[in-house]
Amino acid sequence: MAPGRLLTSLDGHFLRDDAGRYRVERNYRLSAASPLPADVYLQGGTEHTHGLTSSLLSNLAVRSGEIVESIVQRGTERELTRSLPVAAERAGG
Repeated sequence: MAPGRLLTSLDGHFLRDDAGRYRVERNYRLSAASPLPADVYLQGGTEHTHGLTSSLLSNLAVRSGEIVESIVQRGTERELTRSLPVAAERAGG
């Protein structure tokens, strides 16, 4: 599966390796070249980074769980980052 067909105009925002393939992080998230308002995760097309077994349907539930965990963690990190300056201002005065 070539995710570029689905990404269309977003395609240029993601990093690629020397062979021109997308850089995919351990949690199946595409590595972005610059901050984006949302993350893009892959269900498939990750054989070059996660091995041949990443394409097996039997791994779908595990992969989905890892993606959900990553989404929740990154959302929590973003919320904490947004709330820290406010909390610091309250503590200071």
